[in-house]
Amino acid sequence: MRIHIACGFLQPKSRREVDFEREVALLDEFIMSHNSVYDFCAMLEPNRAAGGDVLQTSRRPGTQDNPFIQLLQALLELRFLEGRWTQLESETHKLVILQTLRILTRDTMLQRRFLNRGGGEELVHIFDEQGARHLSEPLQQGPGAQNPLVHVASMLAKLDPNSPLLVQCRRTLCCLLSTSERFLLQSVLASLHKLSASPMILSPHCQGLMQMPTGDGMTAGEKLLDILSSDKMKPEYRQLAAEVVLNLCQTEDSRMLIVSLEGIKLLLGMVQNCSENLLVVTIRILERLVHYDSRQVFFCFFLLVFLPLPLPRSPLSPPSFSFSFDVSLSLSLSLFLSQKPTWSVSMWYPMYTYMYASKNVEREKEREKKRNREK
Repeated sequence: MRIHIACGFLQPKSRREVDFEREVALLDEFIMSHNSVYDFCAMLEPNRAAGGDVLQTSRRPGTQDNPFIQLLQALLELRFLEGRWTQLESETHKLVILQTLRILTRDTMLQRRFLNRGGGEELVHIFDEQGARHLSEPLQQGPGAQNPLVHVASMLAKLDPNSPLLVQCRRTLCCLLSTSERFLLQSVLASLHKLSASPMILSPHCQGLMQMPTGDGMTAGEKLLDILSSDKMKPEYRQLAAEVVLNLCQTEDSRMLIVSLEGIKLLLGMVQNCSENLLVVTIRILERLVHYDSRQVFFCFFLLVFLPLPLPRSPLSPPSFSFSFDVSLSLSLSLFLSQKPTWSVSMWYPMYTYMYASKNVEREKEREKKRNREK
């Protein structure tokens, strides 16, 4: 019922006849009651007979009988497309429109309708406009969920990885890597992650992505390295940044740029002090970079093998979240052997002896524990 009332307020009327405050209140109520909904089609109740058997669906999900489609179309045609959103006078009104669209488009079918009606192009336009405003007037936009840009960025982050819209807004995404708004940064990193993982990252439009400027005078490559190496950043942000760098390292230009920014040194400094998931991505990046600087090959091998990582297997931890010496050793050897060094047997022998002895020590400890338990 509330959805139909909201749609009624969105019917085309003269500007003076529209009760904007009532519209905002109804949309705000919709947001509060549907904030955790991701499948709106599942909310449509079927008609049932007295015995409980389903007779027919009262509203067909993919047709105009669906009230959520009615609400989406009314918002697009009367409040969003063709610059109508920017023409709204009230910032609160603008905010609830974006919040409602963000919630509706979490549903796959509704997102597809949104994009087919041209909502994606309008979204990119708003993102570029609000992004520039965020960098020049950061105090003029509200914090967190009160910032319209946060909702636009969240909608972009939920697009299909192969969507050309992500390519269109790549410059603004790079600029916003410098934001101090944590919810916005998370969506920006998620969007860049999707873009970097798609085949479009190899297109001419995305060349030089790591050299695009951020809002604080750095380049995207510098900022991504800064995020992934910063202990002050949340672990999930560091993980996203690391995976973006790994994906971007598919191209020769990106690998050379990371090396020129002393990326190898920075990544090597992280391996003894980062989470297990981040460690794996870090080593994978090093596998793609280390041959650019042969002077650090031996140091890298020494650091990872001769100084085993302080991440022992815990008997209380699930196997998927433990990182034993065996795993660190295999990753280290993978990294080292991928460089195919031409060293003499006299250098290899002590390394092999040390590794073999270390493995024997581990096995002997396990045998001793087993004997003690049997006693």
